[in-house]
Amino acid sequence: MKYSTMLKPFFILLVLFNTTTVWVRAQGYAVFENIKDIQGLNTSSIQTLVIKDSLRGGTFFLYTGNDPVDNGMIFKDALNRKWLRQTTDETINVQWYGARAAASLKDTENDLYPKLMAAMNYVWNHHNFSTVRIPNDRSYRDGYICLSTVAINRRINIVGDGINTIPLTRINFPPNTKGFTTTFATPEGSRNAVKFHNLWLNGGTTGNFDSSAHMITPKGFIEVSQCVIEYTGGNGIHLEACSEKTSPNYGNVDGTVIEDVEFAFCNNGIYLNGCDANIVKMKRNFYTNMRRWGQYNNGFLGSQETDAHYSVNGYNNNCFANYNGKTWHAINADQLINIGKPPGASPEYWEAYGYYDTSFKTWNATKKYWSGGPFFASNDNGYSKYDYNYTEANQAPARVNNKTMVIGGDNGAGVKGGVFMEASNGLLAIRNSGMWLKEGNLGIGKFDANARLRVHQKTLGEPAVWISSDSLFATSLRFTNNTSPQAGEIIYNAGSFELTTQNTPRAVLNADGYRPYTSNTYDLGSPKMQWRNVYAATIGINTPVPNPSAAVDITSNTKGFLPPRMTSAEKKAIKNPAEGLMVYDLTLHKLCVYTGTKWEVITSL
Repeated sequence: MKYSTMLKPFFILLVLFNTTTVWVRAQGYAVFENIKDIQGLNTSSIQTLVIKDSLRGGTFFLYTGNDPVDNGMIFKDALNRKWLRQTTDETINVQWYGARAAASLKDTENDLYPKLMAAMNYVWNHHNFSTVRIPNDRSYRDGYICLSTVAINRRINIVGDGINTIPLTRINFPPNTKGFTTTFATPEGSRNAVKFHNLWLNGGTTGNFDSSAHMITPKGFIEVSQCVIEYTGGNGIHLEACSEKTSPNYGNVDGTVIEDVEFAFCNNGIYLNGCDANIVKMKRNFYTNMRRWGQYNNGFLGSQETDAHYSVNGYNNNCFANYNGKTWHAINADQLINIGKPPGASPEYWEAYGYYDTSFKTWNATKKYWSGGPFFASNDNGYSKYDYNYTEANQAPARVNNKTMVIGGDNGAGVKGGVFMEASNGLLAIRNSGMWLKEGNLGIGKFDANARLRVHQKTLGEPAVWISSDSLFATSLRFTNNTSPQAGEIIYNAGSFELTTQNTPRAVLNADGYRPYTSNTYDLGSPKMQWRNVYAATIGINTPVPNPSAAVDITSNTKGFLPPRMTSAEKKAIKNPAEGLMVYDLTLHKLCVYTGTKWEVITSL
């Protein structure tokens, strides 16, 4: 053991972690090369140690408190005296406890787990500390190994090193091992909160997947930022919680924040489920090569994702199959068992993909297929929102419930369900759905407070309202009320307008004219609502070509003309009869005509 000593009084410069700089007067000190040299110190006059070790070194003062020796913050010398490391901020460095990169998973001597737990325990027992730092160490290529699941039951920040948003500190777990778990509440009863920052977490799983081996499984609030989570047997981050104490997933992860995280080769990147897995804010995350969904969202109230990037998720033989010359992807696989359900014949289980991909295997009737893709908002009660995300085309469409909104972005994979809005050619396009104006009025061109809908036409010759459909289907305009939801409809079908009431066609208007619908007869007017004038050069009854010399041309070879019939008294009671007015007198049993001065009976010649 080599060290130098100074017994004369001198001053040591310290920067305390409250940022105050002081000079401390010391009676004697020693300088060691290695942290292990402390255990050989047997000189009682030494009161200050300076360790030059680049990883575990620092300045140490004699310590007489009750904290035990942990060989990270507190060490013991040959005289059984304790030495306390002097720190400058709220951070404990795991390398102080001997953590370092390992050659492989078999290098158990360099297992990060005991060193990390020791550092976290020191933070939990000293409230002036909040953070454990795991510095980047690539002295071996793959960084640290952690051979056990890290269980966190108190508030803490675990941070690594990084450049911009790229983490450098790499931690490797054995295949199908859970990485980090957190509790809902601390032993003191307060709500737990854990932060992960600048960590590259590798699950090491490339086959024989254990879908319950998630990398981060919290039961309380967490913040994850600038991390990479890859090759997990289960999900990257598994958020499943309900604050009812009888729930097997007792916890509350509401308000969790996940930003700038890259997920690769996990079951699902982020998985949300339960009555208290809501209002999770996700931003700028990248999901690639998930075995199922980039994000699976079954939170009861919904969450929000912004500026995400989804690529090649669920694009594998567990979600896709080829059958009858087409490529199909499984749908509704969480609710329905699709074993033995052939694509094409089972639309509730399968959906045709956009093109035929020969890389997928032929459908296997004995296999359970899973659904997958960019993101899936499944809870019917959840109000989720996806803003300005980029979903590449090489995956099945995103699927969302009817309360979810997808706004903007580049949605190459497509969106099924919900409200999907984006800008297209300078216009706001609402795809997959319509618009419901529950209250208030709507104006197009002009607004009228007294009209539920006002359409103002600005240019002559352009239609104010244009209703169209595919050529195979009729176009209709429906009028309803609450008591008669199918009260009336105007249908345009194959060149004809059809007027219906109560689901029954009544009349047709087309190039041939206006007529009652097949087998229907209708009154023209009513006793209290009468037609006054009919303007026409010639009116034809039962003739398509009326005689142009006649005002009215009645054609029939089975029926006659029946003029008005009345008694002589009723005939005489007609006010101001016109010359030429004709009636049949039921009293005289004669046809009569008014000459302008009197009624004359028409007799046979």
